Amino acid sequence: MANVQVRIPKDLLNGIEDIVKSKHTTRSEVIRKLLYDGYKKEVLESTLKKYQNEEITLCKAAELADISVSEFAEYASKRDITFMRYSREEAEEDLQNLRNHESSS
Repeated sequence: MANVQVRIPKDLLNGIEDIVKSKHTTRSEVIRKLLYDGYKKEVLESTLKKYQNEEITLCKAAELADISVSEFAEYASKRDITFMRYSREEAEEDLQNLRNHESSS
C-alpha cells in the first residue's frame, strides 16, 4: 500500500473524526473507505457517460465499472438512461420470428 499526503479543510477532518468515533475504527480506515467510495462513483459516472454516448456496450460498461450487467442496467435505469437499445425494426423482426416459430410448431 502506498502513502499519500493531502491537506483537507478542518471541517472535513472534524467530520471524519465523527465517523471514526461512531464506527469505532481508525482515521485511516475511514479515509480509505471514503476515497474508495468516491473513486467507484467516479468510475461508474464516467462509464455511464460513455455508455450514454454509445461509445461502449452495456457489457463493456459493466466490465469497466466492475459490476454485473444487471447492476449497471439498474443504475442506468435509475438515472433515466435507457439500458435496452432495441430499435422498432428489431422488435418487429423478433415479433415476426416468434409468429413464424409458433405457426411452425
